Amino acid sequence: MKERNMLALAEYGLIIVLLFFPLVLWQSECRADSLDADGGTYKNSRYGYAVNWLAGPKVTENEDGSGIVVSDSENGMELRVRGTSGKGTFGQGIENGLREYCLLFTSLPKKEVHEDKGWFLLSGKAGQTVLTIKGYVAHDRVCILELRYPVKNAAIFEEQFAPGVITSFRLIRK
Repeated sequence: MKERNMLALAEYGLIIVLLFFPLVLWQSECRADSLDADGGTYKNSRYGYAVNWLAGPKVTENEDGSGIVVSDSENGMELRVRGTSGKGTFGQGIENGLREYCLLFTSLPKKEVHEDKGWFLLSGKAGQTVLTIKGYVAHDRVCILELRYPVKNAAIFEEQFAPGVITSFRLIRK
């Protein structure tokens, strides 16, 4: 009798594991390979990109596993990095896809488009905000970095933070 109860408990435990294991796998697929908020690093193999930043700001990961938001509410900075599997507006080429992004700017002194290499960089002002958008467009994904901070706080971010983040944003092997 005791052996039968133990066997039934073992079978019940196995059923529970088999039912919940796919859920655990699915959730792990929706999360980044690594997020080290204290070290300022993030790598997302699902969409194939990585980024680094100077540690310190608050970091939250998107619930869908597409990216992160790094924010310094005290100084008004927000960094959003995300990936998507569909090209969406980029389906007709980078230049056509950029039209919508360009509308966000009130002045756009820096616009680099490297369609042959699959990336672009837009940097300028959106009202009283400095806005930089860097994107990679690959055959199977689009990865976007958006960095915003108030013009009045530009000195805080433009010496190290912004250049480091922008140059560190890169595609990696999925």
